[in-house]
Amino acid sequence: QRQMCIRDRADSDLKANEEIVKLLKKVEISIEVETGDEEKMFGSVTNLDIHKALTEKDIDIDRQSILLDKPIKTLGVHSVPIKLSHGKQQEIKVYVIQA
Repeated sequence: QRQMCIRDRADSDLKANEEIVKLLKKVEISIEVETGDEEKMFGSVTNLDIHKALTEKDIDIDRQSILLDKPIKTLGVHSVPIKLSHGKQQEIKVYVIQA
């Protein structure tokens, strides 16, 4: 019976993972940044900024799951991978736009 319970939990986790993947596939985030001459950004966009934007959309993702290699320092569209359970990842689109 214990083995059955573990299998049920794993199935439940997999279904939750699939739901998150479906949700994240549709997610597009816009982050406004201040720019100077020649549209050069002041500062950068970090996983904290992305986490905040996801939270504002009622998407609860652990900040450590946002796999941003280095802060975003350019305007435009960026694909940012989100780490999910069971070794899966899903990219979201992050639009970095001029404020």
